[in-house]
Amino acid sequence: MKQILDKKYEKQIKLFEQSIRSEYTKKVYLTCLKKYFEFPPSIKNKIFDETDSRKVEDNIIDFVIDQKKQGKGFGAKHNYDSAVCKYYRVKRIILDTKGISE
Repeated sequence: MKQILDKKYEKQIKLFEQSIRSEYTKKVYLTCLKKYFEFPPSIKNKIFDETDSRKVEDNIIDFVIDQKKQGKGFGAKHNYDSAVCKYYRVKRIILDTKGISE
């Protein structure tokens, strides 16, 4: 995870990790979050402007659409949605999660 993110994101990742009780869930969510940060718009915009919740939502929706195109099952898509939305909850960025996961 650290290879992808700058030092300024290290604190948020640690908070994210600490917010997850289950070691298995932590491992799955970190894998999902890593894939989200590797998703092209995130890299292209250098993790874009995370203060604009609408841009964050749009990027997550693009990511979810990409996961559907790859043929991911319901469980996998749910894990990706949950991991990414939890990351932003930890960062105190309010998202319209209902619009994202549908």
